[in-house]
Amino acid sequence: MDGRPVHVRALVQYSTQPWTSPARATQDGVDVIPPLTTPTADRIDIAYLDVWEREVRSAEDATLIKLAIGVETCVRLKREAALRVQEGTTLLPPAPTGHVFMPLALLRRRAGQTTIGAGQLEDIRPSLYGKLSIATGLVVFESALTGQDTISGPINPGLGPGPIGVVLGLENNQIFVQPFGLPQPPGLPQALLGAIVDPEAGRFRIGIRPQGTAATTIRVRWWAFRPSQDRGTLVVPQGISVTLEPHTITLRQGEQRRFTAAVTGTPNQTVTWSVQEGSPAGVIDADGNYIAPNRSGIFHVVATSQADVTKSAVAEVTVLAVGVSVSPTTDLYWWVDNANSPPR
Repeated sequence: MDGRPVHVRALVQYSTQPWTSPARATQDGVDVIPPLTTPTADRIDIAYLDVWEREVRSAEDATLIKLAIGVETCVRLKREAALRVQEGTTLLPPAPTGHVFMPLALLRRRAGQTTIGAGQLEDIRPSLYGKLSIATGLVVFESALTGQDTISGPINPGLGPGPIGVVLGLENNQIFVQPFGLPQPPGLPQALLGAIVDPEAGRFRIGIRPQGTAATTIRVRWWAFRPSQDRGTLVVPQGISVTLEPHTITLRQGEQRRFTAAVTGTPNQTVTWSVQEGSPAGVIDADGNYIAPNRSGIFHVVATSQADVTKSAVAEVTVLAVGVSVSPTTDLYWWVDNANSPPR
């Protein structure tokens, strides 16, 4: 737990643990383990493992005394584990400094019942999936209120300190991990889920916001994993747009005109220039200088953002046809008086 190996080698009986004694709990500097109470109404409790380390002195371990001089020359640390129960809740309490908590089971107690049967236990221990370093567990939010945010205590998936990834799903008879836009199947409570990760400690908390119309029990299945590689950071620019000036223009064949582009939503103002119809429709250089082709038609100049190649702007270019006209029109008439008359 929390990077420390813990081995419970013998059966632990709740009521006979050393720290049920107030004197022993005070001596070791931990909270006393209280006796379980008999519920007056149906109730859910959470059982969890409490792990911490304490100093052992020569009064407890005589081998810490150096026989040659007869005095204690060192102390040692002993790792302790205690079984605790938090009554009336499905959430772990905050762990004191130096302690690590791990959920073990939910106890579904019946009103007036002094014993707990095997059928009343629900195993919620985190489990590891082999060498993949994936842990899973269950958090139950009992009687969650509509529209009210509830956050669990710290959850230690047992992966050790460092960054972790967390996936959450609603659990009933099935598990639903909601991707974007997929409607939630019937039979599951409506709730928004989120995780708050402490990347240094390798722990996280789960938060819920119920969306139904009445208080309900929400069961959240979690998976935590340790990333094996860091592929770096990909920044996806938001709200990038490109505008062109002029956006429409009429030119003669072979005429040149410069276009300018403005990019918003990113510090990168660079664009790539092109002609949509290819080189027969004219040419444009890296500075936006366009030369019309020796043909008439309607063509399009395109400026594409280099920060986001899916964002571009298009200007329409009309290239006129070449023609010859004579004005005014002149007619020649011949007036014949005789064969030698000049033209008039």
